[in-house]
Amino acid sequence: MHMLPSVYPNNNPTIAPVSRVMLFAALGMAAFSFVFFGCSKKAETGNTADSTALAMPPPPPPAATAAPITDANILAALDEGDSAEIALGKLALVKSKNGEVKGFAKMMIADHGKMKKDKEALAKKLNITPQPPANDPEPAHLTGEMGALNDAPTPIAFDSTYIDDAVADHTHVLAAVKDFETKATAPELKNALTKAEPTVQKHLDRAKAIQAGRAK
Repeated sequence: MHMLPSVYPNNNPTIAPVSRVMLFAALGMAAFSFVFFGCSKKAETGNTADSTALAMPPPPPPAATAAPITDANILAALDEGDSAEIALGKLALVKSKNGEVKGFAKMMIADHGKMKKDKEALAKKLNITPQPPANDPEPAHLTGEMGALNDAPTPIAFDSTYIDDAVADHTHVLAAVKDFETKATAPELKNALTKAEPTVQKHLDRAKAIQAGRAK
């Protein structure tokens, strides 16, 4: 199951590029001041204190902080995750030759299909339009997983990749759902997240059991 890490706490991909720009600007100012200081020292040897002051670059402004998570962001994350698991499950039904893996894929399609419909109904009831955050990484993440699965050279390799992804994704999602419970403002959404936890845990436990069995 997928979630958008940009929706997750303190995950704002725009911070790093801004910080790099600020760093380059500060380094450029320092270099300019150094040259200016060298010239001033030759011309005015008695004004060392002033020249040293000029050599110090101004402090950079504080870095931007991550925008708070909204109920619209949470609903969008849940919808994207459900849609991703449905798509991956359908691919597994085509590519896998293993009955256990196919059974897991069917469970993903059924459970996440119901969860997706429930969240869509909740969004309509709350009059909230799901809104992914800026720089949402989920589409690229799903594309990467689908690409790796389609490139699997054998059905066995496909099964391993699919189940490994399921364990990693549901581990992440379980933590995200618990975090969303603390950030959701609508009581109905909080309740829906609480009810979703056992289902996510069931999926994670099943994926781990399949993974362990394949490792023997």
